Order: sequence, then structure tokens, then C-alpha cells
Amino acid sequence: MSPNAERLYALMPAVYRERDAAQGYPLRALVSLIAEQILVLEDDIDQLYDDLFIESCADWAVPYLGALVGISDAAASRAEVANTLAYRRRKGTATVLEQLARDITAWPTSVIEYFQRLATTQYLNHLRPEHVTQVDIRRPRLLGTVFEQLPRSVEVRRIENRRGRYNIANIGVHSWRIPAFEVNDAPAQQVDARRFRFDAAGRDIALFNRPAAETEISFRAEPWNVPMPLSRELLADHPARYFGTSLSVAVGGVEVTPAADQTWLDVFAVCNLMDFDGGWANMPTNRIAIDPELGRLAFPADAPPPADVQVGYHYGFSARLGGGNYPRQAGFSAGPEVRVPEQHVTLQAAIDAAQVLLLDDAVDGAVVEITDNAVYTETLMFTVAAGKWLELRSAETRRAVLAPAAACVLGGGAGSEVRLDGLLIAGAGLSVPASVDGEVNQLQRLVVSHCTLAPAVTVFDAGPATPIRLRVESRCEVAMRRCISGPLRLAERADLTLSDCIVDAADPAALAVAQDNDGPAGVIDMTRTTVRGRTHALGLNAVDSILDAAPQVAPPRIAVRIERVQQGCLRFCWVPPGSLTPRRYRCVPSDEDARSGPVYTQRLWGDAGYMQLASRCPLVIREGAEDGGEMGAFAHLQQVQKSARLRRNLPEYLRLSLETGLFFES
Repeated sequence: MSPNAERLYALMPAVYRERDAAQGYPLRALVSLIAEQILVLEDDIDQLYDDLFIESCADWAVPYLGALVGISDAAASRAEVANTLAYRRRKGTATVLEQLARDITAWPTSVIEYFQRLATTQYLNHLRPEHVTQVDIRRPRLLGTVFEQLPRSVEVRRIENRRGRYNIANIGVHSWRIPAFEVNDAPAQQVDARRFRFDAAGRDIALFNRPAAETEISFRAEPWNVPMPLSRELLADHPARYFGTSLSVAVGGVEVTPAADQTWLDVFAVCNLMDFDGGWANMPTNRIAIDPELGRLAFPADAPPPADVQVGYHYGFSARLGGGNYPRQAGFSAGPEVRVPEQHVTLQAAIDAAQVLLLDDAVDGAVVEITDNAVYTETLMFTVAAGKWLELRSAETRRAVLAPAAACVLGGGAGSEVRLDGLLIAGAGLSVPASVDGEVNQLQRLVVSHCTLAPAVTVFDAGPATPIRLRVESRCEVAMRRCISGPLRLAERADLTLSDCIVDAADPAALAVAQDNDGPAGVIDMTRTTVRGRTHALGLNAVDSILDAAPQVAPPRIAVRIERVQQGCLRFCWVPPGSLTPRRYRCVPSDEDARSGPVYTQRLWGDAGYMQLASRCPLVIREGAEDGGEMGAFAHLQQVQKSARLRRNLPEYLRLSLETGLFFES
């Protein structure tokens, strides 16, 4: 019994308690149920008081409190309602526009009054010493960003449609939609004895700054308050702002920092480490060289080669998608845990120990949790007991790299399940064979969440072509959620479920989902997913998805080919013309109305804007989903809806005759 139930039971007359004990305590069981409902009632009464305040109210109460201060939009955020009175007291100022944009969209924002950037002559009775009309051509500051201070001549085009900017009445609202994700204590990818890359998979990636929080509504955003790529110029000009916070380097477990009589630039040199003459340019002689634009690191020639180099940095990406160091704990399975490397040095030893736990009838499943960001090159073998599940995952805010030389074998008995969470999978990847050790593989389900099955060549791959990271040859259901993947090869008996995923074959004419011989995979069910490449399957159900495929020329192959066209349905999707699919509902384009396909900000895995729909993407794709938002893997971000709400709310806080334009910096 709970303490509450015990106190309530003690209030009963002793004669009733004695009779209750004689009859097996039915009265005490009833009192326990009553006590539970009393606790629910007490919590509800406590919440009634909390609902009076925007900081502590339940989510359902936010629009009602908003109505009290004159906000009629039911989608208003908690921050917007909390700051409404402050907005109105500062109406007409650039600071309130900046804060309003952040509260509505949750995007870091900088508001620019363009009349301050115009090259004009000055009135002698109203001098502005900071207003210059000359350009420092030796080193123009923050060139190409919204924070540049170059003087401009006037533009008369409208800012609302983002064609013109520099005019007296124009206000620019510049937002950064791509956040910066943190990676800590990760091994640097070694090129040779002195050259390293920050990314463990060996990609050249742009390092981002860690945005410093703005604590006052009157504060104007600076370059270090928004998530933007770190330029060499910015890092060299403000090393104390970024070293130790946005990026760090440790050798042998000890972080590299300047001594008391040194500065950061006495230890690090910020330079361009581009490819040059078979190596890297500007290799250092007496300092550690860092190139934040390429994500490269080089150690000086006058010191011994470093051992065990670990780095901390931030990278940019549109969403919490794929293997990353963002919070994922809400989706973790509960069960007995085996930890690596605390309890076992190797992953296979930990998996074997977890599989022993599954032999206990009282245990339904077990977890192998990796608590570091290390690279594991073991070839793993899963043999899950019948009716049990086994989960291999990275710990919260960790992302381990699994790069086996040979494909990891996933197998199990009838009704068994393997779950993967928070991993970057490269190398030979994963295999679900038809048989394991001469016996039929009866693994029923493979669940992959928040993982990246590398869609491009990494340092762990032997050849120039990207290998298949997941191959399923048995009757196994595959479910992927919030994943990024390269091409998938599934047997005809293997069904596939995709939710908020990217499947990228690197070429629209290449094979994304099918069998090796271009035979059909099983039935595919996809929601808010982007598939780049051809699809061949038995059946298909799709909602708010993009099937970005092109027909193969020789031998001729249809872009999207579904065998059972009488079953399934496609709703609010982009499907290439000429595809053979089940019936479609409000999909684009129709075969009679061929339109241009999706346009992405960037198509290279590792770039911050990877597979993000560009602003020049056709409107029928950017606003063609069921809720009026964009189709594809980033539909859950609701960026179209946020932009529309911001445009509706901005005019209320503008001075008379001013115009605004919304610009996406990322």
C-alpha cells in the first residue's frame, strides 16, 4: 500500500480492520483504489493553481491565457504569450521584432534596419561617427553574412518578396533554421601521424559555433548568438569566445589550453588546411592548426606525434534526425542493462552477456548501452532468444560509430526483435540473412531509431562505391524512425516502415529500395519521408512523402514501380511522372501535368543543409502536405506554418510605413 492509502486505512474503526483481515483484506484493496483517485484529485487541484501562470500552466491552458492578453491565435507559443506585454511596451523597435520572431518560430533571429547600411552623406547637426561610406578592402568583416557592415546604395525593389533589401523603409528579419548540435569527447579521425579530421567518419564538415543565449529582450543578436558556421576570420578575431565552448581539442585525455601567460592564438593557428600538392596547405611548424570551415586539425612538426586525440565541436543539421548527440531518452527501452566500456571492453562480449540474460523466463528483453563516442570495428553476431528483444544503443547525448569490416549478422528465434538506437553505422553495415548457422533465421522485427546508415563513402569503406549498409534476406519486418540511410536491399518477404526518414541512393536514377537484382521489396509504409532514388516494391502506402526518382535509361526501368497497384494509397506525396503506383489522392504531379521535382539546399551528406527543401523548390512540394506544410523528412518541423504565423504577427509591431522581409540564413 502507498503511504496515502495506509493513512486512510488507519482511520477505519479497528473492528472493520479486524474483519477485513479475517476475510483476506478486500476492504484494504478498496481503500487503495480510493487513495489513488484521491491523489489524482489532489494533483488536479494543485494544477488549477499552476494554470493561473503562463510559466507553469498545462499546455491546453496556453491559448486561454493568450486570449486574456489579446492573442487570438490558438497556435501561440508559451514564450509568445509570456512576452506579449513586453512586446507592446517596446512596439516599433528592432529588438521587439527580433524577440517576437524567436518566440514564434524558435529560430535564432537578427533584425536589420537597412537604412543604417545605406551610403549617405551626413547632416552636420546629426553626426554618426560609426556610419562609414568606405570599404576596408584589406579585410572586410563578416563578408557575405547578415552582420557585414559594408555601405550600400539604395534599392527600390520590394523587400516583402525578398528581391530588394537596402532601402530606408525596409526591415530585414533574418532567421537561422539550422541548429548546432554538440559532440563531446569524440575521437578525431586520423589521416596520418599529424593530420586529423573532427568528424569520425572522415568527412570535411563545417564547424558551427555554440549560440550564446540572449538574456534580455532589449539585446540585439551578434554573430555568436546565432548558430552559424565558424569562419576562419571569425575564429581568429574572437578566439576566446569559441575555443573551449564551441570547439575543443584534447590529447591523451588532457584538454589543450593556453598557459597563464599565453593566449589561445599562442597555442592554435587558424588557417586554411585545404588539399594541396598531395597533402594539406599551411601545415604548422610550432602551433596546432585548425580549419573550422573544413573541420581539419594539424599538429606542429616541432612536437612528437599526438596519441589519442579527442575533439569537441558543433555541427549543423536541420533536425534531430539520424545518429546524433541530441536527447533520445524518451524512446529508450526499459530492461536490464549491460554497459560498454564500463562492464565489457568489446561490444560482442556485452551482446553475449545480454543474450545470457534473455535465457531467464522472467526477462522480456535486455539493453546493451554504449556510454562513449568511440568507433567500434567489430563484426557482431546477434542471436536473440525466441520471443525476446535486444537493444543496442548509444547512451543519452552520445553517438557511437559502428564500422565493421564484415556485415554484422542479426538473427533470432521466432518472435524475436533487435532494436538499434543512436548509432552511426558505416563499413559493411548490417545483414539479416535467411539462415544463421544452418538454421532458418526467424528474427521477426528490426527497429532502427535515430540512426545514420551512412549514405556516402566513409573512411571505413574499402572501395569508391558506397556499400549497402542494410541487407535483409529473411521474412523480417524493418521499422525505421528518424533515420538517415543509404540504399536498402530487402527481400520480397521483408516489409518496411519509414517514419520521418531520409533514404538516399545519391542519384535519382539509382536503386534506393528494392532487391539486389531490381526485384521487388516487400510492402512499404512511409510517413513524412524523403526517398531519393528508384523504388521497386510489392505494395506502397505513403503520406506527406517525396519519392524523388528518375527512370533508368539502359536498361529501361520505371522510377517508382509497385506491383500491387490495387492495394494501398498515396496521399499528399510527390511522385515522379510515369510511375506505376496505387491510387493517389492529392499527389503531385499528375502524369498529364509534369512539373519540376524537389530542389534541395544541399545534397551531400555532411553538409548542414543536407536534403533540406530550398526556397526555390516548387510551391506544390513546399506547401503540399496534408497540414499545408512541406512534404518529406522535415515536415515535422512545420517551418511553413511558423513562417506564416510570423508574417501575420509582424505588422502589429511595425512603425507606420515600414516593410519587412523574412530571410532564411540557413
